[in-house]
Amino acid sequence: MNEIFQDLRKTKNHIRDLLKREQFSEAKAICDRLSPASAIDAEIWYLLARAHHHTHHHLEAAKYAMKALGLDSSFDDAQYIYALSLLNIGQYEKAIQHLHILIKHTPDYPGAQALAGKVLYRMNMLNEALEHLNEATQQDATDIETLETIAMIQERTRQINLCQQTLDLMERIDSKHPGLLLTRARLDKRTGKLAESRQSLELLCQMPTPDSYKAQAACELGHVLDKMGSYEDAYTKFQYTNELMEKAHDKSYGTRYYYDRIMNLKTTFTPEFVAKWPRKNRADKSSPPIFLVSFPRSGTTLTEKIISTHSQIIPSDEITIITTLIKQLVDQGFKYPHDIDKLTKIQLTELRRRYWDRAQTTIGGKFRGRRFLDKLPLNIIDLGFIYRLFPEAPIIFVLRDPRDVCLSCFMQLFALNPATIQFTNIDNTARFYAATMDLWLHYCKILKLKRHVIRYENIVSNMENEAHKLIKFLGLPWEQDMLQYHNKQGKGSATTPSYQDVNKPIYNRAMGRWHNYEPHMTTALTILRPFLDEFKYD
Repeated sequence: MNEIFQDLRKTKNHIRDLLKREQFSEAKAICDRLSPASAIDAEIWYLLARAHHHTHHHLEAAKYAMKALGLDSSFDDAQYIYALSLLNIGQYEKAIQHLHILIKHTPDYPGAQALAGKVLYRMNMLNEALEHLNEATQQDATDIETLETIAMIQERTRQINLCQQTLDLMERIDSKHPGLLLTRARLDKRTGKLAESRQSLELLCQMPTPDSYKAQAACELGHVLDKMGSYEDAYTKFQYTNELMEKAHDKSYGTRYYYDRIMNLKTTFTPEFVAKWPRKNRADKSSPPIFLVSFPRSGTTLTEKIISTHSQIIPSDEITIITTLIKQLVDQGFKYPHDIDKLTKIQLTELRRRYWDRAQTTIGGKFRGRRFLDKLPLNIIDLGFIYRLFPEAPIIFVLRDPRDVCLSCFMQLFALNPATIQFTNIDNTARFYAATMDLWLHYCKILKLKRHVIRYENIVSNMENEAHKLIKFLGLPWEQDMLQYHNKQGKGSATTPSYQDVNKPIYNRAMGRWHNYEPHMTTALTILRPFLDEFKYD
């Protein structure tokens, strides 16, 4: 091995060979030893990024790719792996920015258009995604992964016939491709063909496919089995899904991040801390944003869909504006949350300007008198910062039976991050729920939040009554079209796991679903008991 390190060129060739042979850990080990001595070699940082990407260390991969670009900004391969790593850690906006740079520099770079389509798909910019994906098919009409993403968009947007045509094309290319079987099974499930969907998914689970497809297939199969009343088998599939996801999750972060953050916020936000803030904090006369918060899977997507049907509301569709502002502050040396009381009037004005600039970019135009609905469930954790920034902002808190909430989180296939990694285990989900709701109740005691609590179960049982209360709280005139929210198009399409349900009339089959899985929730139910009492769920 020593002679390998004597010649950097030979070493790089050796690393490339290891990557080609999928010996990623070996390649990573060599790169890790080389990087300090080769700090000015952009290709070493690029190879290190590739090795970390293939070993699921996506945060590290992004860091090393950025170092390569710092040494050579025109390094196309580094630009691509950087965008891919950003996609994997959920930084979609930054990913698409770098893909646009890459495509502008090298329009026919292999895979760039397809990757841009995937990123935009994750951002729910479906029309823009299709533009890039169609461009990718012009470069390679037989790229089945590009066709798979196109079919996924068509399935999500209920373009059944077009989706079927795309699947037929995929079948002519590779009749056993897992993406084909998976999307066809989803289409069958959507159209009520549960037996056919189950058959395809069981076949896919048995095939020698990558774990990412196995996880998707197992999760879809779990939902099919749930609909068919096979609850024990369904639970087994959800458990297997989460085991696969946990196995592949980015090792660059642990599971304590949010617990430590919540504890820090709770101990910082005291009545004495809040009392230091100036009484008046309005920077302008414009209407503040509306914040829609809760715990994931509590009904925020349904609530957003109903509210955003109103002609004077424009939704955000889960763009991380608040967390981006906080990150920018921290990058500037701000100690969050301890320095919140030190923010000056000038700093607050600048933060609001950044917020509105980002919001306007998000919607692709001006508000023209409409109210901005900022829906991101876990913004609930940063309500103290939100209150400092927009003290008069309406806060809509969606409440749902904690048992159904936690079960639903466990049943979904989330892209894993420091929050969703908690959902791979039903007991950890309950612990995360308890910590988050404990912070919410703390905020309610010490902050004068302008809040409205809406119960998911009440929306299901009497949607019109709850919608009237919501609109009255927001000070808007009633619009009868809100009752037809599921027929409305053109204001975005849900990107959350709820996407198949929110475009349908309200149903009640998800209420009390936890009863079907009660034997597996003994510990979780004990953890949730204080909040069942607090929120008056028997």
